[in-house]
Amino acid sequence: MKLPTTTYLVGSVAFRMNNTLKSPVACDVEQLGWNVYDPGPANGAILVERIRTFGARVVDLEINTQRLLLGAKIFSLPSDDVANSFQKMVSAIVQENNNLIRSHGDVSVIIVYSSTEEGGWQSIAHLAPIPFQKLKGWYTNGTFLYSSEIKVPNSEFMPTYFKHRSRLHYWLADRSVQSNSPEGLAILETTDGTIADTSVANIVLVTKQGEWLTPSTRNAIHGTTLQRACRLLRETGVKVDSAEFKKEDIFEASEVLLLGTTGCIWNATQLDDLPLGATTNATKTKWLQSLWADWVGIDVVQQAMTQPTKPK
Repeated sequence: MKLPTTTYLVGSVAFRMNNTLKSPVACDVEQLGWNVYDPGPANGAILVERIRTFGARVVDLEINTQRLLLGAKIFSLPSDDVANSFQKMVSAIVQENNNLIRSHGDVSVIIVYSSTEEGGWQSIAHLAPIPFQKLKGWYTNGTFLYSSEIKVPNSEFMPTYFKHRSRLHYWLADRSVQSNSPEGLAILETTDGTIADTSVANIVLVTKQGEWLTPSTRNAIHGTTLQRACRLLRETGVKVDSAEFKKEDIFEASEVLLLGTTGCIWNATQLDDLPLGATTNATKTKWLQSLWADWVGIDVVQQAMTQPTKPK
């Protein structure tokens, strides 16, 4: 079976590893899969980490590793094995596919973990293309957000502090808003109307008083890009506070930033077809983008803008 090139990079090498393998084993991407009786496919018990490359290299894995280990604890997977294999898998897949990554202008690295039916663990790694054409629109015009009737799961039912493959609520929410805008994103709320996040990014508000706010992690996923950006901001003396806020607070904000692995940092310019932000040039967004570019060593906005219209 030939997999669609929109999902997997043609010619890319994937890797697999488990509790009996000491090093990652290269394989064709079409050979990746699970035993249907394992907890992953049977119960959706799959951990996931998505990292993107910058100039065909991975900048920092510390935050991703720590988040992965939170999930490993919940899934009763051995922390040392998970941490060591994660580092090895990322290194192997980036090194083996380095020339291909450079030719595609960087990629996403996706690594998933699950238990096995026999009580062990397994992991697979593959590459996915970055949707540079979509990013061009986000960087140029901002993202249009829309409310959805789909709510974020209660944190007591579905913990938000680690990343797992149970993303049905995100998918359904985005599907529900596509009639308004094919490129729009759903903004997810809790049952009491408190803002959580979107399927691809955490939300950060810059208030008219200059405060930086992000939704409480009780409701939103612990985004790795958000955590790294907060670290960069703290180094400049800016503090990002965690708070619970609602839709009306978004309309009152001076800027609405979106922070996610694929697009890194950009802004939202509409919510339910109404304009967002008291400023038109998004100075705080551009400033944080410049801090990010200095840190990763590449201007991701400029990179997206210079990519060809059709992927290679």
